[in-house]
Order: sequence, then structure tokens, then C-alpha cells
Amino acid sequence: MEKKLSELIKSITVTNISSQEDPVVTSVCYDTRKEIGPGCLFICIKGAKSDSHDFAYEAASKGACAIVAMHDVAVPEGCVVVVTPDTRRALALISAAFFDHPARKLTTIALTGTKGKSTTSYMIRDILEKAGHKCGIIGTIGIAYDGKRFAIGNSTPESYIIHDYFAKMVEAGCDSVVMEVSSQGLMQNRVYGINYDVAVFLNLEQDHIGEGEHSCLEEYLYCKSILFRSCKHAIFAVGDSHLKDMLEAADIIDRLDAEGKKTLERSAGTAEESRERFKKWDERFNITRKSTLTARDMEGFAVEGGANTEEAEKIEKSGGYGSKSDGEEKTEHRASDVKGVFEKCTYAHNLEFTKKKDNDTLKLGIDFVVNLAAGGKAKVSLNIPGRYNVANAAAAIAVTSYLGCGADAFMSALLDFSVCGRLEPVHVSDDFTLYIDYAHNAMALENVLLTLRAYDPGRLVCLFGCGGNRSKERRYTMGEVSSRLADLSVVTSDNPRFEKPADIIEDILVGVKKEKGEYIVIENRREAIDYVIRNGRPGDIILLAGKGNEDYQEICGTKYPFDERVVIAELMQGM
Repeated sequence: MEKKLSELIKSITVTNISSQEDPVVTSVCYDTRKEIGPGCLFICIKGAKSDSHDFAYEAASKGACAIVAMHDVAVPEGCVVVVTPDTRRALALISAAFFDHPARKLTTIALTGTKGKSTTSYMIRDILEKAGHKCGIIGTIGIAYDGKRFAIGNSTPESYIIHDYFAKMVEAGCDSVVMEVSSQGLMQNRVYGINYDVAVFLNLEQDHIGEGEHSCLEEYLYCKSILFRSCKHAIFAVGDSHLKDMLEAADIIDRLDAEGKKTLERSAGTAEESRERFKKWDERFNITRKSTLTARDMEGFAVEGGANTEEAEKIEKSGGYGSKSDGEEKTEHRASDVKGVFEKCTYAHNLEFTKKKDNDTLKLGIDFVVNLAAGGKAKVSLNIPGRYNVANAAAAIAVTSYLGCGADAFMSALLDFSVCGRLEPVHVSDDFTLYIDYAHNAMALENVLLTLRAYDPGRLVCLFGCGGNRSKERRYTMGEVSSRLADLSVVTSDNPRFEKPADIIEDILVGVKKEKGEYIVIENRREAIDYVIRNGRPGDIILLAGKGNEDYQEICGTKYPFDERVVIAELMQGM
């Protein structure tokens, strides 16, 4: 692939260019660890730990024909230096141009939220493919298209990688792509310049706050809101407590009609707030783009009783949400009120928890009825548990229905749906059930444990650890959650990285001991898994939390093979 430099930089802001030469660019590089040779356009990126501006001369010496930088850099004669205010934004726009703007050739779907992005993206992919589309996927589990799968380091990879794979998906015949868009990806302009056909807000909880991530919850929320300035249609979780804040941060709350704003104020239960508090983040991240969304470009999705078990239990104990006076019929759920925020809403209700045998494996699931935003309703069966998975399914139905998929497609896709490492059942006994899940923070662990508790297990057993070189607060809170909600916590190792597993476990036990649940410590994770299988009792539900789809343990900088499915299979052979 070859492009003139002038063609690649025409959409970026250029404050200075060292030469009128217009070399032919045959490759784009932003990492000095990658191969740099003649015809390379090298883009200098300032990271948290290193600044590749320091390697501009080296890149030019290796043959780079041009350098894009945020300030003048010394280079050998003959190399063109292009100065721009933001090289991350430049990388995104240059990458799109280098690959002939592949995003414009795909129906692009973006999901943001604290949890549920992977599950929902795979639901959308499966529904689209049932409807006859060919869909690629980018997210935490990796990049997948045309039967191929590739591992990546981040849920939302660097912009060059995104456009490279978009182009490969187009070449493979894909007509659509669904991707997870993280707050970090938005903050670091990895998806800058992409105008998504559909963007979805799933939920928001306190996470990713701390050194190297976000300074506070408001910044975290704001970064997610950036997505809704760059989309043609938006779908929002109307039951989420941060919906109003999200609409304010995205500067689209005033696009609602008067009744929608009134309903939102009532459901949020807070006084009207000015958007002034978010303007500091506009300035901090240099966000000037205005959303083009109108009221008709926005819709919602909701679940009767809420998207998590704890909320549903509170509703049930209080007699349900209802705004009518005594003697009148109560409203179905608080969401039946907040549905009015948007002109259209996909609404899941009449949830029925199910237990079904499938090839000797007991599968916990949920049947529900969904009212479609465009009218009509359908009966849906999910063979994975969890109210939050009903919310994920409602979001997926909302997206795919908007894109023209019929009920047959989503009913069929969701009936057979499963995703690696997300409440994934593994058959080990006819007497008890074992699940593998990626839950690796307190919020996710609480959701999963509450979900499994709703199926009335004999015992709920939770095996988990915490990652090394990460927040100690996460260890305390995960320990507290497991001890509060599980009958037995088996505390073990996860990815200790450069810390001693015993030290991490001691931190976890600070939280565990705040509650009254029984616990046992088995530092070696393989031995811990062996213990819970050998000691499983009839009716138990066992959760292996934290690894999910990961197939390694990271210890002292080395990733050792550790796939829990493989470990279980090996242990079962020895029993």
C-alpha cells in the first residue's frame, strides 16, 4: 500500500512542516520496537512511561521518510517533519487514510460501559450473522472475523490496529463490525475520527480510577460520554443511575423533548444540575465537537426490576415500583416510567429463571418477553444466567432491530448463545454446577454472585484471587463481597505479576474478615480448583472468578500457560 504524505496529512491540523517534499509512504509506524525502514511514516507518541519523540532521529536514520511530532525534532537531512498539536489524533486520522477509510465501508457499532461489553458485542455479532450479515468483532476477548481470532493487549487497541483490522474485515467480506470502546480508548483518541453508525451506553459503576487510569468517577464518566459526540444513532440503558449524567456530559440532554427531560429528572431523583461541571473536562481533553444526535436518533433499553439481582430484590421487598394511588394498578417497574425518556425503548419483562439439561450439563438461564422499540413483542430464551445478561440481550436486540434484523434472528441467536469466560458452564459433575467467569473487580463479582444466588444453590462457592501491581482497594472490596455473598470463599492466586501471591492474599483477607463467610486459602490456583471439584456437594454452584477467557498466569513478567478449562480437564482425568 502506498500513499503520498500530503494525502495522509490533509485531515490533520498541521502547525509546521519542514519541507515541501511529498514522499511516498509505504508504511505507518508509531512504535520503535516495530520494523522501521525506507518509506515509513513515523508518528511520535508520548506515553505514560516513554516518549517516542526521543527516538525520532533513530527512526529517520533507519529510513523513515517523514516524522509526525508535537514539536520540532532533529532528524537527518531529507526527512520531512510534520508538527501537529496532538499526535494521537493524527495517528487515528492518518491510519484511517492509509487504509482507505475502511470504517466507511462497514456498519460500525460501538459499546461502552463498565461491564457487559464483551457479552453484548458477541450477542450482536451472533444476531447479525443469523440475519445473514458477516460481522467482525474487536474487544477484550480479541479480534475475530471470518473464522479467525487474534489476541490484543487492550479492549480498544491503538487506532492503527483498529483501521488495519477494519480493512482486513472489509477484504474478508464483512459488512459490519461491533467493538468495545473503553474510556481509556476514548481518552487516548484511539477511535478518534470514527463516526459510528450505532453507539450504546450499557452501564457505569466506579472502576478504573487510580494511578494510570482516571482521576475520579466524573472523569471516567466523561471519557465514556465522548463516544456520543461521534455517532449517528445512540442507545442508552434507561435504568442506569448515571444516565442523566451521561447525557449531560455528552452535551445532548437538551436534545430530549420536554416530557423526556421531565421524566428523566423524576427517575433520577436529583435536582436539575448545570452542565457547567463538565466543561472543565471539555477543556482538559480538548473536546469541541458537537453531537449531531436529535431526539429521534436516541432510544433506550430496560429490564423489568432492573439489571441486577440486588435491585430486583429491593423492588420485590418494597412491593414494587408504582406511581399510582392505592386501588389502581401499579406500573410494571420503575423502567416503565423512565422508558418515557426516549421516544422508543426496548423493554424486557416477565423474567422466568430456568434450569435446563444440555448434554449432561445443567445450564441456568432466563426466559423473558421483550417489547420492541419499533412495536411488537417476542418470547426469548437465554441459556446463560443473570438479570444483567437480560439487559445485555435487550441492548443487543435494540441494536440489531434498529439495523433491520427480525425477531427470528435474535430469538435463534440468543437461544444458542454462550461466550468464552463469561458465566461459562463446565461440566464436572451431575451433582453440582461449575462456572468460569472473568469477574475481576468487586462490582463484577457482586453481580455474578447475586446472579448465581438467585438460583438457590445448596452452597455458593467462590474461588478467586486478585492481580498484582494493581489497587489494594480492589483486593479489600473483592474479599468483602465474596465473604458476604458466598457460603465459602476459596482465596487463591490470579496474576501476581511482580508481587508475592501471599502478600496479595493477605490484602484480600482484610476484606474477607469483615464479613462472616467461611473461607480457605490455597495459594496455588491449580490446587485450589482441584479442591473445589473434589469437595463439591450436591446442589452446589461453584464459581471460578477472575480468569475468564485468559489462558495464562502472569508471574514475574512471564506469562505461563494456564487455561482453566484445560486445568479442569487434566484434573478430571486424574480423578
